[in-house]
Amino acid sequence: RRISRAKAEKIAAECPADYVLAADTVVVCGQRILGKAEDADQARAFLSLMSGRRHRVTTSVSLIPPAASAKKAKHF
Repeated sequence: RRISRAKAEKIAAECPADYVLAADTVVVCGQRILGKAEDADQARAFLSLMSGRRHRVTTSVSLIPPAASAKKAKHF
């Protein structure tokens, strides 16, 4: 949640009159946290690593309404 919240709060500060929706996804395979692939080769390597193995995908979402205080922001 920390990263999606930080993304949303940054944009909300720049656009206080707008709704702001931000998300962040983390993939964990074994003991390895897979970040965003930097290129096609790395993406293929990540897919090969996960192929046939259990992995966990977690997404957090933050919604900040217009001119919201931190208490009104929703983080899932």
